[in-house]
Amino acid sequence: MSFLLWITGLAGSGKTTIGKKVYESLSDQRVALIDGDDIRKIIQCFDYDLESRKSVSWQIHRFCKLLLDQKISVICCTMSLFDEIHAANAQLNSHIKYVFLTAETKTRQLRKPDVYSQANLVGVDIPFSIPANCLVLSNEIEEDINKNSQTILNGIKCYFPTI
Repeated sequence: MSFLLWITGLAGSGKTTIGKKVYESLSDQRVALIDGDDIRKIIQCFDYDLESRKSVSWQIHRFCKLLLDQKISVICCTMSLFDEIHAANAQLNSHIKYVFLTAETKTRQLRKPDVYSQANLVGVDIPFSIPANCLVLSNEIEEDINKNSQTILNGIKCYFPTI
């Protein structure tokens, strides 16, 4: 059975950085890395209002489902902080682990100054919901990257017997 690791958090929380680190540790497994920003580029959607964000979130969900249906596990790094997406993920025929990354606003702004200068920010202009039963990890400093990646790997190793 395939496995979905859904790494989420606000802009600049380190979703892609942590996701890539976990993916590197699983590179010999049947795993795909999906990044929300990459999906936006593929589908050519660069609007960030609520409806556009939900539309992109649905596209990401469907792309993950496509891979999971082919027995390919997925590490998905995306904001997609909507209850309806979490509910749809729960209907997938896969094991799911949610990780919510946190970082102070100042840290996130330093990491993504271009994002924090725009309107339609999730967590500022747009409300969000944290997935139920998720692992919450603080991702403030450089040392947190390895620590958090290892924590995630320890939590999912039962799905990947050779790690």
